Amino acid sequence: MSASMPPLPADPARYYRLGAPYAGWWRRVLASILDGLIPFIPTFALGAVLHATGLIDRGSENLWAVLIFASIVTWHPLYFGLTMSRPGPRNGQTWAKQWLRIRVVRGDRRPLGGWYSVLREVLVKWALLGACAIVSLIDSVWPLWDDRKQALHDKIVSTFVVRA
Repeated sequence: MSASMPPLPADPARYYRLGAPYAGWWRRVLASILDGLIPFIPTFALGAVLHATGLIDRGSENLWAVLIFASIVTWHPLYFGLTMSRPGPRNGQTWAKQWLRIRVVRGDRRPLGGWYSVLREVLVKWALLGACAIVSLIDSVWPLWDDRKQALHDKIVSTFVVRA
């Protein structure tokens, strides 16, 4: 049974809980960009090996499309599921979020698990909201005017991004 969330301090636009300030918009955007690129590293490495061995030539865009799709459905869920579900103080942090000293916390204060992280990052943020460019853009800029600095995907899954 989860405990209800205590009221926010007097300045809700600045603090989440126990004095942890909400993460700034630029840190969130940079972490999102890096987190989008990091899982592609194995795909590009595989593509480079295939290209070096002659299995992919310069004109095989279809094979690159298959590799990129395979990366999205394999490496992205693994990356987010494994990095964000780490125990202790690294819970809620991908490598990019860790470098930028921010983390994702659940509204009910339970630790982020692997499946919850995949739900937030891959299914809601990328598949649902990322399917349409304008919706993705609105999701990205939403924290600029939200009093709790939440993006639309945060609101859907009840998460907050705070400074770590």
